[in-house]
Amino acid sequence: MPLDFPSSPTNGQTYENFVYDTSITAWRNQGSPSGLAGQVVALDNKVGLKQLIPTAITLAGGTGSITSNGTISFSACTSVAIQGVFSSLYRNYKIILNITPSAGGNVNYYLMTGATANTANVYYNQELRVLDTTVQGAFVGWPTTNGIAAVGVTPGNIAMDVYAPNISTVSTGVMSDANMGGSYYIRKYHNRHGVEAAFDGINFQASGGSHTGTITVYGYED
Repeated sequence: MPLDFPSSPTNGQTYENFVYDTSITAWRNQGSPSGLAGQVVALDNKVGLKQLIPTAITLAGGTGSITSNGTISFSACTSVAIQGVFSSLYRNYKIILNITPSAGGNVNYYLMTGATANTANVYYNQELRVLDTTVQGAFVGWPTTNGIAAVGVTPGNIAMDVYAPNISTVSTGVMSDANMGGSYYIRKYHNRHGVEAAFDGINFQASGGSHTGTITVYGYED
């Protein structure tokens, strides 16, 4: 089983049989078993995805909470605003949404700075969707809200990749894939915030009814 080394270690910090050495910027074996002294090991938590814990959430129309590992659970909410998940620690992010809607509509998002959502007309949206055997495409330039996927009243799942949201000199890009459960929809979105700006949060909104489910945010390790 891989070891989950602590993040942001200090020089001389120990974990299991390893000690962090700033001279090599890595964990090394402390010498047991025999013959492994000084061996440099790869950091398991420096590869792949790191689940993040938001600094705060703001809910509208319902209830919710953040678990100890960072997963957001919510019930009957028309809006879930997640603060403090985008930072300089990671360039790119993955967000997983598992949603049961109360009515048909879209899941929309706004990028946020602090508690303020950017609702200006600065979002591009290119969509490819498949319903049964029908394939369709759509482009919406500069919509006020940036739709992720249409939803019915059945559970759906959405995976998002968010590129460079916390870098002020880059326009944030978002790729989304949605499987809308019993409605047999598969949707793929390419979204982009058209202005170079840095953001540290994201606000998900229901365009119709309310949503119940979970949201988890991960940082991509470079």
